[in-house]
Amino acid sequence: MRENALSQWHELRTAGIFMLALVAITAAGALMSKFPVKFILLAFAVLFLVVLTVKLPEVLMALFLNAGELKNDPRFQFPVDLTLLLWLLTILSIYIGIRKGRIKLTMPPLKMALPFLSVCIIALTSLIYTNDPGYGSIKAIRLATLGMLALFGSFYIMGDYKRVRNFMFTYIVLAMAIVVDFLQKNHKPGAVVKVSITSNYLTMGSSMAYAFIMILLYFFMTDKSPIRRALYILVLSPATLYVLMLSGGRGPFIALIATMFFALTLGRRGAERKKIRIWLLIIIAISGTYLSLDYQDFTRMTSRMMLFDEGGGRSVLEREWMARSAFKAMRTMPYFFTGLGSGGFSTYYEGLDEKGNMYHYPHDILLEMGAELGIFGLISIVSFLYWSIRKGYSFVRKTSGENFYAAAAIFSVYFFTVLNALKSGDINDHRFLFALAGTIYALDRKTGHTAPPDKKMAEGMEPCKS
Repeated sequence: MRENALSQWHELRTAGIFMLALVAITAAGALMSKFPVKFILLAFAVLFLVVLTVKLPEVLMALFLNAGELKNDPRFQFPVDLTLLLWLLTILSIYIGIRKGRIKLTMPPLKMALPFLSVCIIALTSLIYTNDPGYGSIKAIRLATLGMLALFGSFYIMGDYKRVRNFMFTYIVLAMAIVVDFLQKNHKPGAVVKVSITSNYLTMGSSMAYAFIMILLYFFMTDKSPIRRALYILVLSPATLYVLMLSGGRGPFIALIATMFFALTLGRRGAERKKIRIWLLIIIAISGTYLSLDYQDFTRMTSRMMLFDEGGGRSVLEREWMARSAFKAMRTMPYFFTGLGSGGFSTYYEGLDEKGNMYHYPHDILLEMGAELGIFGLISIVSFLYWSIRKGYSFVRKTSGENFYAAAAIFSVYFFTVLNALKSGDINDHRFLFALAGTIYALDRKTGHTAPPDKKMAEGMEPCKS
């Protein structure tokens, strides 16, 4: 006991000395700098990142996954690339966690690791024959570095429900920042969406959907404070839905509706499942009634939805042409086996003059892998998605209590990201999907390790034959 107390005092003393030194450096630098305010802000940003690296790797992971969106805001411009910085800090944080014993370095499940590593190996190998080696190299390297950290980093970091809570809380804070930024720009119904913290209206709509699911299925369900529950259900949840509708993102809106109905099927029969079902049905009924009575406020969304009667509009028609081109490549030899190579679809679709156009991809993760990596890449990504969904569904069924709501929230958001991956974005836009898959496998491992002894014994026993 005395040894433990002394060790804690040593850690506190070290932290105190570090804080005093940082304050002294900040004060001295501010006095000597021509721009003292910027210097102080930079110093606090450094302190914030240091604290996250040492204590909160899950928050770093959430920021890393959103780095591409944050870089669009001039307020988050750093001397170094933000994605690279957060990538390095997240790896460092995992290393510190392993050294401190907070993170256990174990062998990841084969069904999680093998399909993803196969996709990476095929993508890197395809650089030998891709018709766009420049763009293809960037795409394959990003997948093998950034995507790998999203998957395996989450697997090692998220093996604790407290970390999952912090992770979801960070996503909600980011979503609320987008809401404030959006509303500050005085958007009128039907106006063009302009937001600094995210790249476009589709990613903004997805961020709203993530936050809504996390707030409703976890924070609202588990919080015991009536005041905070009222805040969740009367302020935060409606705010995310309101901004989602104003954004005009048809894809996130339809995917969210499908996810809400999907969440009704989660879990075994019990009090937790009944509670989620009741509140989801209430939200669906209230939201549907409000939209039917006051849809004029969301002219951008309604006008875009009405375009489905005219073929979906230009964006849908162009995606249809891209999908047809992807199918054509998949049916052509030798592309059926080899694929066009990493990044090769853009050249195949538009010709040599459009090399490396990042917007020319099939907008479907399955078609993308089939067209660029061939049948083996397609089999790998299908296996990854299938095993992850199967694992998530069984994982939710065997959890109970407050952990059930965390499992239901994470798996519902994962289901939403899978639906998004089937209609928008290329594979490097879906790091959140890989991160959630890693989280599902991590929590499933923890649930298996912490099962009650009698349950473990019962599962290991066979019935006696008389």
